[in-house]
Formats: sequence, C-alpha cells, structure tokens
Amino acid sequence: AENKIPTNNGIFSCYLKQMRKRIKNYKCGVIQTDLKGFICGYFNTSKYSPVKVGVSLEYLGEVREERYMIPINKLKYTKDKWKDFLCETGLL
Repeated sequence: AENKIPTNNGIFSCYLKQMRKRIKNYKCGVIQTDLKGFICGYFNTSKYSPVKVGVSLEYLGEVREERYMIPINKLKYTKDKWKDFLCETGLL
C-alpha cells in the first residue's frame, strides 16, 4: 500500500502507521480503539441478570464476557431519577 500512496500524503501515511501499530500490539479480545461515550442513564442491577458467555446477540454477536445488557429504554435518566440515585447512594 505504501508504494501506491504519495509520500507527501500525511493522512494516509498516518493511517498506515496506526494500522501497523494495531496489528503489532493485537491481543485477542482487547478493544484497541479510543471510544468516546456518554452516560445515558442507569439501572438497578438487582432487577436484571447478566447475559452469560456464549449467548449470541443480534447485531452484537457472541457474548465473550458475562455482562449486563439493558435496552436503552429501560435506563433511568430523568432529573428526578438521578436525584433518587444520588440520595440512595449517599452522594446527595
């Protein structure tokens, strides 16, 4: 690929360097991408069970670690719910 990319093209040369780095440092099961995210809400773990290893989820594939998977519409997110959470945990 490097032979076909002009040497003065910084975007693609940087991309190739990052690809080399990812391949060199690859470890199975480790996410190597910087993810940006935000908190959508919270849920009470006592009301749900974690999804077991090996279960196949639509769009997400096979579960490799036991995790809670909660539909986004089940999250508590209103200002009053957050206030309840902060009071219950003793933070407010």
